[in-house]
Amino acid sequence: MRLSDFSAIHFVGIGGIGISALAKYLHFQGAAITGSDAQTSPPVEELRRLGIAVTIGHNATNLPAQTELIIFSAAVPELNPERLAARVRGTPELSYFDALGSLSENFKTLTVSGTHGKSTTTALLGLMLEEAAFDPLVIVGSKVKTFTNGNLRRPLGATDWFVVEGCEHLGNMLKLKSFGVIVTAVELDHLDYYRDLADIQEHFSRFIRGSQGGPVIINGDDPNCAPLFRAVTANAPVTFGLAAANDYHVANLTVQSGVHSFEISRHGETLGKIELHIPGAYNVRNFLAAAAMALELGAPFVALQKTAEKFTGLWRRFENLGTWRGATVISDYGHHPTAVKETLQAAREFFPERRLVLVFQPHQHNRTKNLWKEFVKCFDLADVLILNEIYDVAGREEEKDQDVTSEKLAAEIRPRSRDEIFGVRLQSVIYAPTFEDVNRALYKEAQSGDIIIVMGAGDINKVAEDLFHEFFIH
Repeated sequence: MRLSDFSAIHFVGIGGIGISALAKYLHFQGAAITGSDAQTSPPVEELRRLGIAVTIGHNATNLPAQTELIIFSAAVPELNPERLAARVRGTPELSYFDALGSLSENFKTLTVSGTHGKSTTTALLGLMLEEAAFDPLVIVGSKVKTFTNGNLRRPLGATDWFVVEGCEHLGNMLKLKSFGVIVTAVELDHLDYYRDLADIQEHFSRFIRGSQGGPVIINGDDPNCAPLFRAVTANAPVTFGLAAANDYHVANLTVQSGVHSFEISRHGETLGKIELHIPGAYNVRNFLAAAAMALELGAPFVALQKTAEKFTGLWRRFENLGTWRGATVISDYGHHPTAVKETLQAAREFFPERRLVLVFQPHQHNRTKNLWKEFVKCFDLADVLILNEIYDVAGREEEKDQDVTSEKLAAEIRPRSRDEIFGVRLQSVIYAPTFEDVNRALYKEAQSGDIIIVMGAGDINKVAEDLFHEFFIH
């Protein structure tokens, strides 16, 4: 099924950060696009500014008579009224990732997947190839400041190249027809779908085996990626990482005044110096992953240097929102214990003398339950933890997982507070079930000079945004 065969397409759940980029792309290709979502959001407002009609709320009457195809978000259930109406009419349906898979067949598609770092690596690779005049189409699960359309880069002309983020949930990365692939990291996650780590590794191995002869870039620092090397058949795998044993690695890494400075080496040869203005060793790896792919495709090193010079991060990826009552407010999408720990470590490196106040909203009961021990330990580098209640994911929550709560998590974290044996900095652990409770806790706990990090993959970002509005509750 080719998307270009359809002239009128209706998107259900159009406000998602990835699916809205696809809607924009098809709009620019000349298709008549309509959509609906449960609530308004920045992506919805961006679509409306482009002239795309978006209805808030789901109803069978939202489906235009001329609709030829339905594309639905993963968050939209099978019994959604618009999907039911499409079936009654005989209108074909595609999930967002099935639609991306169809689109990917038209290009040399470079797919970035992995447990962490997908959005940043995708954006960096797109920017590097833009600098190198590859003129790629790019769809990313965040917003890139230098892309006119945020989560979408439109090619200036006809292009062979498509850079896209391949979500690993439900094995969705397998639906993309990939020329080359990047695996950023492999870790336990999405255990509502995968059985265990071995099952996750097998799916990533299938992802690699399905690539069409392009570069296969794998995190050589991650021991969980080691079994994936056996899946590479067409070409030898290309490894990246901080360790010198990798094909692409860094040397002379320093962190000073908010800048990572390092040299990139390939097979022992120093290629040049990079100055990266985003925090965390994990972002050095993300940059290196994108750099390895770009260099393997023939991009000049200067394209990497220019990208590093201009890149200041993504929407909700350690995003500096401004100053509130003398404290710096940062919004971050992290929701896995490893991402929490690495983000706090990055904040410590960039702001060594300042207190860290972390507002965290766990994402999905199943993840919280299966990674409970890791969550208990991942907040140690914060000074103050404000724990919001777990975000329910529509269509993905099960009754058996509802016994876990943020209140229970906070109770288990508190005994670690001020425990010098573990090197824990935590002075205060506050359970704040509602956003109003979070607001009050911030007014009580935050001090001028603090770093306030508002983190989670649900709707917790509203707290960060509301800090800058007069109606903030205190």
